[in-house]
Order: sequence, then C-alpha cells, then structure tokens
Amino acid sequence: GLFCEACKLRPQERDAGIDDSIIEAHHKVPLGSLKAETTTHVDDFVMLCPTCHRVVHRIQDCSLNALKELIGQA
Repeated sequence: GLFCEACKLRPQERDAGIDDSIIEAHHKVPLGSLKAETTTHVDDFVMLCPTCHRVVHRIQDCSLNALKELIGQA
C-alpha cells in the first residue's frame, strides 16, 4: 500500500477504517513553473499524507529532505 514518504504514515495500519487512498501525490516541481509542453512522470511526484502535504505547501521551496528534517524524520 501507499505511505507518506515524509512521516512514514501507513493509513491502513493505523486505522482499519482508513485506506491508503488518503495519500496524495505532490509535484516536486510546482506546476506553475513548468512549460506547457512538459510531460509529467512518476518520478516527478512524492507521496504524502494530507498533513505533510499541507506543510510542504506552506514552506517555500520545501524539499522532501527539508520536510523530513522539519518533522524529525531525517
């Protein structure tokens, strides 16, 4: 199943009523900075839980490594 690449949350293991569909795909490079003809690949995403996804969007230029440091997972 899917898991958060920052905090390692595995929703299906935490609560039987929650499945991994709450894990969200975050674009490593903001869509607004891409050219219209850019093709997106699987490697362009990082999988995050809703909480980590909100945090990464509130911090300008926040990489996965920076997010992990911030939440104590580095």
